[in-house]
Amino acid sequence: MTFSEIEKYLLRKGLKNQIDYSIAVNIEVVEFNINGYYFCSVGKYTDNYFGLFEQHHGAQISEDRKEYITDGELWQYKVYGSLKRALNFALKCKVNNKLPNKALRIW
Repeated sequence: MTFSEIEKYLLRKGLKNQIDYSIAVNIEVVEFNINGYYFCSVGKYTDNYFGLFEQHHGAQISEDRKEYITDGELWQYKVYGSLKRALNFALKCKVNNKLPNKALRIW
């Protein structure tokens, strides 16, 4: 699977573009949302690996939830040799509304 094939795959899974997810093909990242708010991302990690990560982990968000008061860390949870496996793990996390407790890497 390539990033250009992701949209068809996610639509078949019943997800709605710009509501449940958004795709940035030029930087090879898919962002998943829950109730309109960012949840996690899947992106290219190296040439042959794809990672599940969360941007702004631990950030403080304004009361209106429109901006970050403090920036958080980038937490990488899993790395897969297959884009489809990374997407499926992200979808499982999205359905359960829960990411793993520990990160593999933190930036």
